[in-house]
Amino acid sequence: EQLRIFRFFIADLSFNLANEYEKLKNKGEKIPILYRGLKMEEEEFRNLKQNEGGLISTNGFLSASRSKNVALQFAKKPSKRSDIVSILYEIECYIQELDSIIFADITELSVYAKESEVLFDLGSTFEIISVKEDFQLNLWLIKLRTSNKGTKIAKEYIEFNRKEEDETSIELLFGKLLAD
Repeated sequence: EQLRIFRFFIADLSFNLANEYEKLKNKGEKIPILYRGLKMEEEEFRNLKQNEGGLISTNGFLSASRSKNVALQFAKKPSKRSDIVSILYEIECYIQELDSIIFADITELSVYAKESEVLFDLGSTFEIISVKEDFQLNLWLIKLRTSNKGTKIAKEYIEFNRKEEDETSIELLFGKLLAD
């Protein structure tokens, strides 16, 4: 229900991010490294750690910062929960190599301009390069790289399902839809 209410806002935000991304790309601007500080439940962290070398994808917009110090403030916020891990994402961005990930610097549009915020669009995909504990900062450093692989996988999945549907009788397909 909430998604339906905000669908026009979400579509508009995605459209504007795409426009800003094109401007960024056309200027040849480089955003080599972005940071995101966060707290994560231990179980989710273990799953992420086991996926080192694999891909992760966002199911929403993702906010990051050009400033490592800003991201560290978010990662280092105290938590009352004992099952929480401090995480710093270090995200390598290669604008000229990307055709399926959209992001834009929204510093000038943000209420918190000092955060030097960059916003990734829905469904952005990242390759997990490494997961290492940083004893000096007392957190886990997860190095990510923007990746087009998520779009390729999604297209292959859609094509596979389309072929499967073409080969399935209408009765079986209808039954499958009812079961889902």
